[in-house]
Amino acid sequence: MSTSITHAVPFIVRGDLRSETGYARAARALTNLVARFPDIAVFGIDLHPNPADCGGNFAHMLIDESQMWQVVRQSTQTPIVLHYTGIDDFVQVPGAVNIGAFYWETDTLVHQRHWPLRLAGMDRIWAPTSFLGTYARASGFTGDVTVVPWPHEFPDQAPAVRPGALESIQALYFGRSGPSGRFQTQTVSLRKIRSEARNLFVSVQSLAPRKGLPILLREWRNHIDDPSCQDILVLRLAFRHAHGINAAPAEHFEAILKTIGFDGVDPRIAIIHDHLPDPQLSALYGACDSYVSASYGEGFGGPIIEAISAHRPVIAPRHTGIADLLPADHPLTVNSVRKCVGLKGNVSAYPYSSSWYLPLPGEIAGRLRDFAAMDASRRAAVVRKARQHAIDFCSSWRLIAILGDEIARIRAPALPPMATQPAQEPAMLS
Repeated sequence: MSTSITHAVPFIVRGDLRSETGYARAARALTNLVARFPDIAVFGIDLHPNPADCGGNFAHMLIDESQMWQVVRQSTQTPIVLHYTGIDDFVQVPGAVNIGAFYWETDTLVHQRHWPLRLAGMDRIWAPTSFLGTYARASGFTGDVTVVPWPHEFPDQAPAVRPGALESIQALYFGRSGPSGRFQTQTVSLRKIRSEARNLFVSVQSLAPRKGLPILLREWRNHIDDPSCQDILVLRLAFRHAHGINAAPAEHFEAILKTIGFDGVDPRIAIIHDHLPDPQLSALYGACDSYVSASYGEGFGGPIIEAISAHRPVIAPRHTGIADLLPADHPLTVNSVRKCVGLKGNVSAYPYSSSWYLPLPGEIAGRLRDFAAMDASRRAAVVRKARQHAIDFCSSWRLIAILGDEIARIRAPALPPMATQPAQEPAMLS
């Protein structure tokens, strides 16, 4: 790396920058917008790179931590360091403006890992949702907090779904269990599934307990009790983020189905356990009639916004980070109740005292039925309203304005002691 420092303001983002996780995709999207501003020189520090998942395109100069200190020392402008990481990885960089941006899915405060102290080392927080801004305040952070969402694009037209794209996506379909107790399975194309489904519902999630797969499956079991039901559920299911995943995906999912009570029943469920690149993931959203989520808590809710961007109605709870994503009167909202409960198989990052929002019994099945009863015009109206709400919250053009205001505030000289009161700052959390 050249050590010559121009008069540009160094903007250094630390985080997971090259994987396909939500963290990395969000960090790249935000950094690409920052790079549009004049007099900003963008650098990235890829923390904890995963050799098996490093194909994401971070389009700016990558440096390491030692080079970051060199940039900070030699810059003629005050550098900006964006810590787009979990709070555990927040590090105060003297001589720079430190901004923290993090995702967390429960309102339970974490003191054991010194999160209040790590938050206090930041000058500002860029909270991806108002839920996380409130969390930072509850943890004792007293600096400026601005809601800076994960930027998304919202094309005017739904993406065209080519038959060939659907043919290339293979899913494992689970049919009725036989005398042996094993479910009949076959690998079929998404095109075939689409042709056989009256309504095709899709969910994109991992096996993380907070994603609520058992509740989603129980509610689906109730939905297909109607003998006339011709709906199909496709799960893009990543087998990670939970303890106890030892068997092959098909065997593990079969055990889940038996636990839920699908014996002797055609589950009408297909799973995709392989990674889908962006074009295929877009085709999956485009092929479905509705997206469905049973999540107990979200810092943001990337797949929900991706479905809305693809002009698809969303059946989901409206809590934690999702509360910003859906209109208050969204007709396909899943009502939930907040409970302090341990989740079986949960990773140790979450305290045992964590609180989660559990969907009420019958809520998801009820919204599935509500959606199935909607005609095309009603579905289109639901999509239009949800899209406009999402555009107003996290579209790239709105984020350009927010980032412009933030960068201007950061670069503005401090006001003299007797200066007049500053103008009200929009999008700031008190």
